[in-house]
Amino acid sequence: MKTTSRQLIRLAFVAALLNLVLFGIGAAAGDASARERYVPDDGYYYVVLAQNFAEHGEWTFDGETTATGFHPLHAYLAATAAYVSLSSAFGFAILFGLALVLLVASSARRRAVKHDDASILASAAIILSSLGVVYNTISATEWALAVAISWYYWRAHFEEETRQGAWSVLALGAAGSLARFEFVGLTIAVAASSALVALFEDGRRTNLRESLAGVAGAAFGAAIVAAHNFAISGAALSSSSRVKLHWSELVGHSPLPFLATASRSILSAPRFSDVPAFKYAFVVIILTVGAIVAWFIIRRLRRSSSLKSEASAYLGEAQNAPVVAALLTLAGYAAFYSFNAGGAQLWHSSLIVVPAATLLRRAVRFGLRRRERATAYVVASAVGWNVAFTLASPPFHQEQAGAAAFGVALAERHPDSRVAAWDAGVVGYHANRAVINLDGLVNDEAVPYIIGDSIETYLARKEIDILAQEPYGDRARLGLADFDLEPYLERDTIAGRVACIVDRERLVQRLHEREEYNASR
Repeated sequence: MKTTSRQLIRLAFVAALLNLVLFGIGAAAGDASARERYVPDDGYYYVVLAQNFAEHGEWTFDGETTATGFHPLHAYLAATAAYVSLSSAFGFAILFGLALVLLVASSARRRAVKHDDASILASAAIILSSLGVVYNTISATEWALAVAISWYYWRAHFEEETRQGAWSVLALGAAGSLARFEFVGLTIAVAASSALVALFEDGRRTNLRESLAGVAGAAFGAAIVAAHNFAISGAALSSSSRVKLHWSELVGHSPLPFLATASRSILSAPRFSDVPAFKYAFVVIILTVGAIVAWFIIRRLRRSSSLKSEASAYLGEAQNAPVVAALLTLAGYAAFYSFNAGGAQLWHSSLIVVPAATLLRRAVRFGLRRRERATAYVVASAVGWNVAFTLASPPFHQEQAGAAAFGVALAERHPDSRVAAWDAGVVGYHANRAVINLDGLVNDEAVPYIIGDSIETYLARKEIDILAQEPYGDRARLGLADFDLEPYLERDTIAGRVACIVDRERLVQRLHEREEYNASR
């Protein structure tokens, strides 16, 4: 490979790392108003859950109700940091994610140097500079942990020099499920690719035994998660999963929301206000890629006398197993997350980052062999594009700006009031008090009311005085499908934001009247 092309790819890799590190340090060291625009509400949920567990020994967000809407490995690590110091949990959650991603980046660089393979460094540069990776790295969620375990699990199967024994792979599989419950899907895809190689291989050693051990480990980890949920709340499925399944039923099943979200882990896209332009361009991109793939297949069919023999030869090559596993993983998660179309979030892309990088590396390697300098310029341009839009894009969570001051002022002005909110993470963290979560993500008790479209009954039961969030949006998702809550609310501006004072007496009276009416029918 020519020196100019190699230097260009190295420069792109360094630029991607600098962008990631500066962004991460800026978010970690910035004040609350800056941090809350980049860290999602779920990140605040993790921190408050960890602090409450460290202080009281119970998994609860509001100090009153049980919570199972979290992934245990990340939560217990954050709780360990909180044991050292309650105030350190947030910094740990952000910096730990940054450290894990830098560890994976360092591992990729070592591989590139060892194998003299610029495609590894090039694909890593594009991925590391993407908007999704940069934001997810400091999201204080389980994303970075799931990515790191996926990376080492992938290496354990597809690199001869790092191939692990069955027990090591089993342990990685269990850790992956504890990091993110859906990790078992990745292990199944890897096992399927290993089975295909074993079926068509010509006498070479395969890693089918190890990959099956990985599936067993992931299943064991998933069983631990289910048992953990059951021990806390009596239900094996977490509150977050139950609520998101309910949301998906409301909006239908489609893989597009997840795919559009996951695609930001490769190539960034401009955002206009809160609406990602990529949502509109995504269908066009998918159709274009599909047309290109179809063209290659048709071209191969015309040249091939036997497609079956070519497929057998391809699947029998161990070097193609990572590509097959990556394609199976992406297809599997696209299908799986179509059942969560109503709740697809940016950090749900954690388990497709490594498979996507695998496919990207293969594409870059092909380009470097055919048009080395042109491919190097394309890689550098892609990294420049990603970095530019990371810097220019409005924060993903800019609607949370001001929530810190609002939470503090709320606690000062209404110290004895009972407060609730659908997105309760930011407000609850800064209010340093009990804020009841109404969307059920970290409140198992609220789930039946959400699914039953009767959240107003829950408000009355919990004697809520203030809603720290206005009841706007999809009424069914809020659990208010058949009830108009507006007549029972009075607005009050606190620290520049609106809080809704609940007229509990009128609300309770109205609910009694409804019950009497329903009983008389």
